Amino acid sequence: MEGWWRRFGGPNAREYTQIEVRRKGGRSSRRDYAPASMRIAGIVLGALGALTGAVFVAQGLNLPFAPPSYMTGDRTWTFIGAGMVVAGICLAAWSARRGSH
Repeated sequence: MEGWWRRFGGPNAREYTQIEVRRKGGRSSRRDYAPASMRIAGIVLGALGALTGAVFVAQGLNLPFAPPSYMTGDRTWTFIGAGMVVAGICLAAWSARRGSH
């Protein structure tokens, strides 16, 4: 659905963005980076997810230092833990890169 400005020959979204960038001296006003608190939260959650996944892998492989639980010796938790490790590392890396220019 087109807006009323398109019916009257106004700029489309790309043209409007280019007009705003020229008006602000060539700098875009869009914030394409995350605030520091959100970046830190993503890094911490990613690290905690990766560590939890590592514990799941240790329990699934029945390693001697793994805490005993119903998950001990069940290979299903090895794969779930490996997925959590990968997802945690990806989240932490993505969060760390979001603010770097």
